[in-house]
Amino acid sequence: MNHGYSPSYPFLNNDFLKNQASLYINALETIETKDKTLLDIGCGRGGGVEVYRKHLDLKKIYACDLNVNHIEYCINNNSIDVEYKVSDAEKLDYLENQFDIVTSVESSHCYENPNLFFNEVYRVLSPGGTFSYLDNNHVIRYFLNNTDKFKNVVSLDITKKVIMSCEEDIENFKNIDDKEARDLLTSISINARKYYKNNGGKFIKIICNK
Repeated sequence: MNHGYSPSYPFLNNDFLKNQASLYINALETIETKDKTLLDIGCGRGGGVEVYRKHLDLKKIYACDLNVNHIEYCINNNSIDVEYKVSDAEKLDYLENQFDIVTSVESSHCYENPNLFFNEVYRVLSPGGTFSYLDNNHVIRYFLNNTDKFKNVVSLDITKKVIMSCEEDIENFKNIDDKEARDLLTSISINARKYYKNNGGKFIKIICNK
């Protein structure tokens, strides 16, 4: 579960995880998606990909994750319109220049070699394609300091929006009937708020082009 974005987009207000969905919408808010092909790297169980599918006018969506169980879940439970694949972010199993848009939302901090990941993103992006990259400031700083391949790099600090989402969710998740789910989701939000608010961490969005 990502840490979310608040205030949420009005058309998502009926979604229980509206703030989490809003982070994905924000990732592509300024990007033309009509008739574009998109790859989401580190898709997890596909929640963000389903947001893209439902609310954006994309030609085709591809998604990958290194976790076999996550991809099996996606294939068995999510839309058949999305092409899911097990693939290592540091050695993507896709062609050069294949995608108009590549997204990565809160997953790259788990990668052993971020630079290999950045090189792979560049390789699979089509010329002029857009990379939308959201994560904590530590790995984002690595991106900014170690790649000069990308053009038109715009860096946005959305930490306040993420903190606001965590604070709302701490209250919202108290209403979950299932105790195990309630405790887990509330704990995630509490820990995220603490990290970003008290420990000086930042949540950054990068938009750039090949």
